[in-house]
Formats: sequence, structure tokens, C-alpha cells
Amino acid sequence: MKTIFLNGVMLDRCAVFVNRLARRYRVAAPGLSSGDPALNLMDSLAVAGPPTDAQKADTARRMEEQTSALAASLADDLTAVAPSFAPGWQVPRAMVQQDLQPRVEKILGDELAFRNFVARQPVDLVISGSDYSSHSRVTAMVAREMGIPTLNLEHGFFFMRFRYQGEGPRGVLPTVFTSEYANLDNPLEVDVFRQRAAAVPHLSTRYLALGTPVATVAGTPLDPARARQTLELTGERKRVLVLGSWIEARAVHSMVQGQLDMMDLYEDLLGSLGQSELGREVELLIKVHPVEGHPQVFPGVRAALLRMAERHGLPAPRVFNDRLPELLTVCDTVVSLGFSSVLFEAFQLEKPSIVMVPRFLQPTHVEGWQTSICAPLEEKVVAVADDGAMACALVAASLEPGAREQHAAAVARFKQRHGLNFPSVEQKSEAIIDWIDDLLAGQETSGCNQASD
Repeated sequence: MKTIFLNGVMLDRCAVFVNRLARRYRVAAPGLSSGDPALNLMDSLAVAGPPTDAQKADTARRMEEQTSALAASLADDLTAVAPSFAPGWQVPRAMVQQDLQPRVEKILGDELAFRNFVARQPVDLVISGSDYSSHSRVTAMVAREMGIPTLNLEHGFFFMRFRYQGEGPRGVLPTVFTSEYANLDNPLEVDVFRQRAAAVPHLSTRYLALGTPVATVAGTPLDPARARQTLELTGERKRVLVLGSWIEARAVHSMVQGQLDMMDLYEDLLGSLGQSELGREVELLIKVHPVEGHPQVFPGVRAALLRMAERHGLPAPRVFNDRLPELLTVCDTVVSLGFSSVLFEAFQLEKPSIVMVPRFLQPTHVEGWQTSICAPLEEKVVAVADDGAMACALVAASLEPGAREQHAAAVARFKQRHGLNFPSVEQKSEAIIDWIDDLLAGQETSGCNQASD
């Protein structure tokens, strides 16, 4: 039986896909287990075993080297950003290195565990989730070094920033994927990424449009009354859902500036709501990104947002680190701080969406970028706000009588124009597994990786 390694895949939201895959193949991942004997699941950490003393020493050496170099860059960037809020402040590099150490240690530990697992159990395919992120990028890179086929299951690019007018090959990020194959949700996404990748011919990622096997609210609708009860919501006020998003940094300064800009977006939005009647007419719900929803981080984030709302004279918003399906079900309008994968779900649910873009991502040199950077913006199924005041105006317009019906009609036209359909998670899972069957069968017969775009 062939073995497939799952690398950073959202096991909870991809349960249908993983369970079906494990009926045909041996599926391995850190900590994976099941009481169902029909599923061929394997805990890769148990197979890999503990690292040797020599491996521990090598990992410690690499961790010191890498955290030292990264801390130097990060401290410089923090110091450069600091004058905006603390003139003359210098960041101690030793402090930064200490904070970085646990993250770098985990990444190096994951890499070592994967290498040790492969040494004991040959792997035929690595399937990653968001392989441009640090939590899965390293394993995908190591797998490619070893000649193991790699597939990335992506979600959310439908509403990402695809293009700016007048951009050229130099300075353009044509792809973000590490894996040999990247599976997107639909042909529209694939066409966009193929066009961008053409600017850099040496890139080797091949794109598939087999559908995203992630359970979504649109795929499994919830009863609105049950959702309101779960969230303990009462009353008939319109509800606005504010979504935090994560900016994957490809340069250290982006990581620093991006997080500062994200807090500025919250401040701008809540400040503008506080200055308008809208802030007291709607019920404000905030769903932070999972990174901010970590148990060790969420209490501080929640407290900061509540203080911010109070400072701007707003009723206390409800702040969540989970319950996304219920929140999407009960809300009337979505405001996303950055381009989030959740916008795709809001689109399918026909919920009006407004995006506030962080400053450092705004292409100020491109006139009209607010309506031209991706097809959903061009065709008005999502809107971009320059600032909090504009976001409030767009939210107010989306709540006017008849606005929801107009938005639904725009969504229907968009789907028809681009030939979009949204199969069930079960159908998409089977399409991916059929492709995997062909890929692995091709390896047996020809000794090389074969796939059809």
C-alpha cells in the first residue's frame, strides 16, 4: 500500500477528504490516529521516533545560526518602524532571538521528524496545505529535494490580489507555491496563476482545478435560528462581521509593518463606526484570524479590541476566535481586514463583502487599483474601501432595502460569466483522489511523475 504524508493540512475541515483517502492509501501525519479499522491512518511521529543525540546537536547548531541571522534582520526592521510610535527606540537583538527560538525550533523539528519518518517508511506523495506558510513550506521543500511528488491543496485565492494594471515580470510575485502541483478551486483561479507564472518560465509548479476539499458553510448550510442560539444572539439588529486576516510575510519588514497596519485597520474602522449612527444601529461581531485566536494570544487581542471599541464610544462588540460557520450564517455584511479566504465563503452565501487593505499592500502607484486587481472587484461582487469612513459607507449601502437582492444578482452573473459551479466536498474529494490514483499509477508504469492539467 502506498503512503501519503499530510503536511499542514487542516484535518478538521478536510475530514471528508482525509477519510476517503485513508480508505485507499496509508495516510500519515504527526499525531494522526483513528479508532476506525477501515482507515489506514499512521502517526508519523511514532514511526519517526525520537531524534538521536547527533541530530539534536545539529538541530541546536542550525537553530542558533538561523535565529541569530533572522533576529538581526527583524531587530533592524523593528527599529526602523519604531519611530512612528517610539522615536529613538532600539530593539535588543537578544530579546528578539529569544522570542523567535520556539518557532524556529518547531520548524527544524518538523523537518527532522519528516526526514526520519521517510527513512523508516517510504513516502509516495506529500500533500500540503498552504505550502507558502512556514508551518508547511519546509517539509514541502525537503520532499521535493528527495524527489517525492508534492501536491498543495490551496483555499481562498479566488479573492486574492491577482493583478495590477501595468505590472511587469520584474518585481512581480508570479506564484507562492512550493509544491510540484498546486490544486485550486476552479478554472478561473488556475487561468490567473498560469498567466502570472508565464512571466517566470523556470518555475515548475503545475496548476490543477480539482476543487477545494475544505468543508465550507456554503457546502453545509446551518439553520440561522440554531446559529443565533449557539452564539447567544438576540434582537433583530443588522449584524456586521469583521474578519481579521493573516498577512504571510515574505520579507521580515512585511511581518512587522503588516501587523502594525492590521491594528491600524481595526482602529480606523472602529473609529469611523464610533463617529456614525451606523455604529450604534448594527451589532458588531469580530472573528479574529486563527493565529490571533491561539489560546495564549486571544485574551490579549480580545481585550485590546474591547478597549478600542470603548475608546470610540461603541457598544462592546462580540469577539470570537472560533464559530466561523455560525458567524457567517447570522451576519448581513462582511468586512475583511485584508483579502481573506473567508471571502470565498461569503461570496457563495451571497453576503456583501468589503475589504480594507493594509497600507503596505496598497499599490499607490497604480491608479484605479481598488476596482481592477481581481475579477471579483472588477465585476462588483466584492468592494475595497480606502479607509474606515468608506468602509462604513459601503456597509450602510449594503444594508439598504433591496441591496441584498442586487448583490445576489451580481453573484449569479459572475458565476454564469466564468462558468463557476461549486461541487460538494464529497465530489471534490473524489476528483482529487482520482487524480492521485492516476499520478501514482503513472509512477509505477513509467518511473516518472505524470499529470494532466
